[in-house]
Amino acid sequence: MKTPAHGRSLGFTPLPETRNHNPVAKWRQNPKADKSSELKPVETGFTLAEVAVVVLLMVLIISAGAGVLIYNNRFYETQSGEIFSVNATREAADRLNEYGRQAVAVVSSYTYSSTSYITGGQTVIFQISSLDIDNAVIPGSYDYVIIGANPNTPSRLELIVDPALGSSRPARNLLLSGKLTTVNFVYDNSDFALTRRVDYTILVTDVGRSPGQEQISGSVTLRNK
Repeated sequence: MKTPAHGRSLGFTPLPETRNHNPVAKWRQNPKADKSSELKPVETGFTLAEVAVVVLLMVLIISAGAGVLIYNNRFYETQSGEIFSVNATREAADRLNEYGRQAVAVVSSYTYSSTSYITGGQTVIFQISSLDIDNAVIPGSYDYVIIGANPNTPSRLELIVDPALGSSRPARNLLLSGKLTTVNFVYDNSDFALTRRVDYTILVTDVGRSPGQEQISGSVTLRNK
């Protein structure tokens, strides 16, 4: 057969090349080709390093919390003695003002429950008019209020209210402080029958695990004198 001259066609057009897009056939031709695209299993759980970090963080948090609790406890212990002393002195001052202002006189002595109390530098005894159930004054009837150190135990600062029979004023026997250091009363007249004002100084000291000390001074005027 002769070859056509000048590049002329033989009279037919060759079919275009087709590519096989069938993945199954492609895999059959090269089964190793898709191994890189296979899904890998997802790893779960924590590594040893991650667990160590979590444990360290928990230890730090617990240590910080324990430190705060210890600090607060020490602060409370440090302040509790001071708080106790302040409360005791203020309570005593409040009671002195409460009963002293109602008093008609300061008396030199009084016996309560077989114990004799004497007005002086460590004790004051107020005489107060008795009241009936309507809070009206009962003529000629008096209640007695003792504030000061216990004669047998000087560290005990006490309040005693001994009402007369028929008085509506409630009886009281109250320990204001068991840690009294000093109490001092000064009167504006050496004759208690003429006394109109009482000056006071009270010092309370707590010497326990958390020592504290508080002193309070003031004066009370007998308004019903």
